[in-house]
Amino acid sequence: MSEALQKQRVKAFARMKAVLSQPLYQELKTTYADWLKRPRYTPIAQLPLSVLLPDLLGPLLSHLLLHPGWLISSQETSGEKGMLLHELRKACKHARYQAEFFMPFYGEQFQDWVAEIKALQAQLGDFQDTQVFLELATKTLGRELRLPDLQAAIEQKQQGALVNWEEIRQKYLDEGFRYHLHQMLLQPTVKAGQVHPELVR
Repeated sequence: MSEALQKQRVKAFARMKAVLSQPLYQELKTTYADWLKRPRYTPIAQLPLSVLLPDLLGPLLSHLLLHPGWLISSQETSGEKGMLLHELRKACKHARYQAEFFMPFYGEQFQDWVAEIKALQAQLGDFQDTQVFLELATKTLGRELRLPDLQAAIEQKQQGALVNWEEIRQKYLDEGFRYHLHQMLLQPTVKAGQVHPELVR
């Protein structure tokens, strides 16, 4: 098993190295570096960022809330439905990274929400890790795992990762909570000293 994992890591590293060595990636890096030296903005950039925040974050929140992964119960997490939870994890990751950038513009409720999304991302990541391990173990050891202790350990890890999944998903399907999240984005509260004055003029 460990030998198979090592081979997989070596292959993955080789693929990553090949991608990062390609001219297209180097060109992308150069383009970003050039833009940072001489940024060119669209006309809407004349407005203060605090005015634009709801418009920037609204689509991000909508993308997260409309994800079909919220409809998957803890009793149906295998196969394609398990993959939907993996996709939801990626949506949480994207939302979290974007939202963290704007944390100085919002108050405690926003920060609590970002922390909640971060925790959910970690839980779904743990679940995905067990799925990947189970796939690899099945491929390496045969079509069906014949190691009861290993099978039990995997199932226990999966249950632990989704221990409060039903509570979380019902919360994010709740009409009132979804409305609250949208309202929260409409009320930025800039913290003095944490944001460059040019952004809030």
